[in-house]
Amino acid sequence: MHITAVLAIGVEDAPIPPLLLYPGKNLLHEWVAVHDPVPNLTATVTNKGYSNQYMTYWWLVNCFDPYTAPRTRRGRERRLIILDGCDVHHSVRFYEACWERNIDLLYLPHNLSSVFQPLDVDFNLPLKRYYDQEVKDFQWALQPSRASKGHFYRWFQKAWKGTAKTHVIMAAWRKAGLWPVDKEVMRALTPPPPAAIDPAILQTPQSVKASRQLARSVRQQQVDPTEAFHKLGKAFETEVARGAVTAAELEKIRAQQEVDKAVRGGGKRTKFPLGVVFDQRYRETHAAELADWGRAERARNEKKAADAAREKVLARSKGKDKQKTP
Repeated sequence: MHITAVLAIGVEDAPIPPLLLYPGKNLLHEWVAVHDPVPNLTATVTNKGYSNQYMTYWWLVNCFDPYTAPRTRRGRERRLIILDGCDVHHSVRFYEACWERNIDLLYLPHNLSSVFQPLDVDFNLPLKRYYDQEVKDFQWALQPSRASKGHFYRWFQKAWKGTAKTHVIMAAWRKAGLWPVDKEVMRALTPPPPAAIDPAILQTPQSVKASRQLARSVRQQQVDPTEAFHKLGKAFETEVARGAVTAAELEKIRAQQEVDKAVRGGGKRTKFPLGVVFDQRYRETHAAELADWGRAERARNEKKAADAAREKVLARSKGKDKQKTP
């Protein structure tokens, strides 16, 4: 089960209630029945519990604007939303709704939300700790029971209450370098110097793990692709040679097994009486005659077995007749 929590904080507090997105077609009352008066949460459903462009627009109109507009002077002061580069945050409908309400948008650089977004820098971690503690308390008290969607609302509300405090929020903005603005944090945009390459990575890979590590180094631009291709080519040649040697050894083993099987034989053994000489050439030149003799011998043996079985059946029937005679 996947449930999305849409969160937003100000520079000193968190006036906007979190929006919980449950998977489903209808929001059941049992999912939100158990809760405290404060803090306030909002909840709705989407097909799979994930956010989308429509929910981003809905959150702006029904959550952000109503809870932040009273803080402005007659709604004339401009407001700012800082967002990451997620696709659901980009739509014409969302832009137009922001312009109509004097709301400015600031998008963080891609793949840098962990550096600049206060929620990711130093807010979500204590939130997760509070939430994990609620889950642990539930498991400790009701270990055989299974959690439901209604438990999530209660757990998240208590976790949000314990986390959304002024000192935690201000620390998150300060560590992100956005408020107050910290130029030292902005230096994170400068790419770090290339890390020292492990000499073992440049060797011809001798395992799947080493090959994947070499490919990862190419993607991270730590190793020249041409040199990596050369190393992988050597590894391929080595494996082909090993495969050829293994195939030859297996062929030898298979040949020896066939000889051993023929020597040990199977089924009825052929006996040569004393004085009879085995001549391979004779067997080759008289193969058809010997085959006819073999078939005739097998036919005689089958006839003997059938006659013996028939005699047993007759003997059993005679014995039953004697028992019936008074």
